[in-house]
Amino acid sequence: MSPCYLVEPIAPQTVDRAYALAKACGCALTLREWRLFCQALVPASAWDETAGERDHALTARDVRGYVKGLCVYSIANDPSYGRLLDVPIFVVGSAADSQGVTRELVGALRSECGGTACSGIRFWPLAHDAWMRRRRRQAFGRRDQTLFLRPLASVAEMAGAVGARTFKAAAL
Repeated sequence: MSPCYLVEPIAPQTVDRAYALAKACGCALTLREWRLFCQALVPASAWDETAGERDHALTARDVRGYVKGLCVYSIANDPSYGRLLDVPIFVVGSAADSQGVTRELVGALRSECGGTACSGIRFWPLAHDAWMRRRRRQAFGRRDQTLFLRPLASVAEMAGAVGARTFKAAAL
């Protein structure tokens, strides 16, 4: 039985705790720059048509308050998929229950997908340059380096696909 996780938009009490996970995916920001980045994030509940491709971030905390997962995403318009949740950063930092953390984060993204009328969720492979790549649009249209999940898939199906999918040498 996996423990319960609280998945919520990154908040002042989780910014510093999530920094280690951001660093794990190549974030070159200093702690001060990371704090400024997080302060500028748009809360998911404040999304509207004018929000554009601004970043949002979710954390997953365990019952003790430790941050076990981080994802940074934006709502983007893709020529093939239409409006979608674009997830360049998805990091799970739990050796004991990575599947449980993944399941909870994917479930939260699925809810967000439905709430913002998106066609699905696109996950980018986790690599050392993931942080820098999140704003580069050269590879935006490539389908061979991403995982696209439709919003009507079950949470278990989505978590299984994300947990089992490997891109080149980097596994999500």
